[in-house]
Amino acid sequence: MSMRLYTILQFTEILGVYMIMTVLLPAFVLHGRIRERRFAQKFFICMLSGNFYIMNLVFLLQLLHISNRFTLVISTLVPALVLWQRWNHIGLVSFLRRLWHNLQRISEGKLGGKTVVFRTLDHLRHGVAAVGRGFLYSFKKRWLEWILVAGILALLAGFYGVQLLRGYGYTASDTPVHLYWINGMSKNNIFIDGVYPFGYHCVIYYLHTVFGIDSYVFMRIFSFVQTLMLHMVLLGFIRLCCRSRYIGYGIMGIYVIGNFLQPSTYLRFFAVLPQEYGMIFILPAIYFAFYFFQQRRLEVKKWLPPKESRFALVFFAMSFSMTLAVHFYDTMIAGLFCVGVAVGYLFWFLRKQYFWSVLLTGFISVMIAVLPMAAAYAMGTPLQGSLGWGMSVINGSGEKQDSADEEDVGNVVIYYDERGNQVAEPDAPEPSVTTGASEPAEGIRQKLEGVWDKLCSAINGAVLHEPLSWYYIVVLAAMELLFLLGTLFLVFRRPCYGAMLLSTGVFMVLMLILQTAKDLGLPELMDGSRCRIYFGYMLPVAFAFAADGVIRLLLWKKNWRKGRNFCSLVCVAASICLLWNGDYRKEPVENTTLVTNEAITCLTNIIREEKDFTWTICSANDETQMGLDHGYHYELITFLKDMELNHMEPGAEPLIRIPTDSVYVFIEKVPIDYTEHYSESGQPVSRQGAIRGLPRVGGIDMYKGENRWILMSRIYYWAQEFKKLYPYDVRTYCETDQFVCYKIKQNPYHLLNFAIDYGYNSRKIEE
Repeated sequence: MSMRLYTILQFTEILGVYMIMTVLLPAFVLHGRIRERRFAQKFFICMLSGNFYIMNLVFLLQLLHISNRFTLVISTLVPALVLWQRWNHIGLVSFLRRLWHNLQRISEGKLGGKTVVFRTLDHLRHGVAAVGRGFLYSFKKRWLEWILVAGILALLAGFYGVQLLRGYGYTASDTPVHLYWINGMSKNNIFIDGVYPFGYHCVIYYLHTVFGIDSYVFMRIFSFVQTLMLHMVLLGFIRLCCRSRYIGYGIMGIYVIGNFLQPSTYLRFFAVLPQEYGMIFILPAIYFAFYFFQQRRLEVKKWLPPKESRFALVFFAMSFSMTLAVHFYDTMIAGLFCVGVAVGYLFWFLRKQYFWSVLLTGFISVMIAVLPMAAAYAMGTPLQGSLGWGMSVINGSGEKQDSADEEDVGNVVIYYDERGNQVAEPDAPEPSVTTGASEPAEGIRQKLEGVWDKLCSAINGAVLHEPLSWYYIVVLAAMELLFLLGTLFLVFRRPCYGAMLLSTGVFMVLMLILQTAKDLGLPELMDGSRCRIYFGYMLPVAFAFAADGVIRLLLWKKNWRKGRNFCSLVCVAASICLLWNGDYRKEPVENTTLVTNEAITCLTNIIREEKDFTWTICSANDETQMGLDHGYHYELITFLKDMELNHMEPGAEPLIRIPTDSVYVFIEKVPIDYTEHYSESGQPVSRQGAIRGLPRVGGIDMYKGENRWILMSRIYYWAQEFKKLYPYDVRTYCETDQFVCYKIKQNPYHLLNFAIDYGYNSRKIEE
């Protein structure tokens, strides 16, 4: 089986188990409670319920040190069955009575095994048929929307999914660290490197443990799963909030493949990172905030009990707490949007019927996320270093994070002249010579113009792909429309809809200020390279709301719904025509992986072919945690340093033993550029590299730039010499122009000595 086909099968398996546990199982349990709700709302409810339960279940069992496959399965199925029979009005006592009666009949021989199998299959057939009928009914009723959804999924697969087949390895240098944390949970050692938001790691650990899929496979493939979910949440949010049925599909098509945003706003979607997974929960929290004010207003107006509004607050609390449980940057963005909601719904928010409920819900949601981390900290677990770095960024004293999941672009502002040519910076305005009372006014005007220029420059340089002519003007126009339309709808007595538009407008302004904080002299609460990702993700919301508001304003009456839908369908057609022009489509991204395809292929084959814990891989750092459940790893730099120590002292007998039947050595004949380039990037291993001393740096820097070339050169010539010494024990397992893997077979009762004098030990070179 080819590696590409195997990757497709692995992705299908991972997507399937994720959707089963986070969407389908909650849908099965909650079916009786959510049967009459809109499809997108059902999706939000099930997705939030599944993720929330998994995260907090793993937190609880890990802190109690009893987490394993058995406890996870029992703690999932038993509550699910109990709630299912209760919420779907299925009598548990009568069900157990019938089950016991049938077991008695089987034991007495009155009921045959074939009959039991036939009845069970018949029940399953009826269940599957009912699901199929429901889907067919939904498809007939909304066939065009299903086709548009399939089109969006196809665009996502063509742009993001194809990367899984081009590069099998990790695309972020901190992925091995996250994998190390997840593998630590397999030993009931949560927060192995210190207290950190572990919600994302809980989900991966749960799926890995329950379904037996290797954790390193999740860290290779799960990026596309979470990217699909991220975009489906965005589409569902727009669909629920907008009154025009099809407006979201056109906006989503432009966002997915339109060439209007900086690549740095979406490049992280190719990597398996917590921040991007946490983004899934931002918009559901905001939707349920909108829904709360809408429903609570009706309840207050009609003197109804606060049933539906409390329902909205429950799912707001779930969603908001998961942003903090996964990544505090996601909480920051969700918090800014909540500030926008508070401003937009100010006339209701300050009333006691709303205020105390919202305040209490916010407090509970934060406490739910903080409680597991606080419990671990109280038990003596220190904080993880990244939390300290994050706090230093917020208070303005932190340096830039040195991590591959951090884009190196920074909060750069690029200036352009009237013809669109890039210049260093705009010409400074000549000092004014006015005197008297007009001087302060002129100074204020210049300051305001300077602030405006910086805000526009932030949109151009940090967010938009080609800041020429009309791009940033459209963004600013959409933001202004949100304020204008929101005010008009408030005046025309559509208060909830108008407040929603105002809330989004306020939020977009806050996002713009956050993106430009450093240039405005304000505290930089979030690094600009991270902020632009959220800014780009929220732009479709701003454009969809602005377009929907215009359509609704022009087609005001309720019975003109078909006209609004037709106008939104025209917007979809316009977006297709726009993207038909190749100039407005994204170019395929050649995302650099940090592990060669050959290394992943070899590792996969080794796991499938060898017995567990009978083999060792000697390679660079990324494979350290990959085969942890199956074999051992000897890190390349450790191997070379151990050999150096053996040869440093005169008279000392060099000795390195690796006590496994097989030893695999991964060597990059053309070392990859691991997160950074150097002047001779792309050069093959050579004796000039082997003769260089081992790099005197620590951590991941050992494998960056020229240092990686030195290490690979050394291990390559070690392997050539080792083959000469043991020609019958060493064979080539896999070799291409870029990579070679050697397999060394040992007699476990007579282990080979891997510490040889291959001519490039430091002491030998010095002599």
